Amino acid sequence: MTKVLCVNNDKSICDLLRVILMRGGYECTDASSSRQALEILQTQAIDLIIQNLCRPGMDGCKFYTRLQQDQHLATIPILIITPLHPLDLSSKCQALVKKLYPHNFISMPFCPQTIITKVQTQLQPTRNSAHNTSSSSYNIDLPLKMASFC
Repeated sequence: MTKVLCVNNDKSICDLLRVILMRGGYECTDASSSRQALEILQTQAIDLIIQNLCRPGMDGCKFYTRLQQDQHLATIPILIITPLHPLDLSSKCQALVKKLYPHNFISMPFCPQTIITKVQTQLQPTRNSAHNTSSSSYNIDLPLKMASFC
């Protein structure tokens, strides 16, 4: 099963992403800090990272830079979620924005279907060749009443 790591200091966002991803057919683990995420990445095979750029401590831009410095970790696709418009991020994040925007960015609040679509897009080569998994259907009309996030 495809495994996604969610890096966000807001537990409620991690919990919401976990529900969305699990219903979309993905396994999900989360980390509340960059340090915890790096520990998970050393011990588990992760197929995709979803991270919030606006986090205390080692911020998301520094975390991304750290990932790019490691030959193995740099190959893991990454999706950015942020409550800010990407162009409103700090100047130190602008190189990251130029590299990843718009395809790898998800604005908050987000729709569950947006998460699934972006994840499927990022994992398409992996899903077709390595996992040979057919695309899972995902019904946005979940009984969890997530429509308020759209």
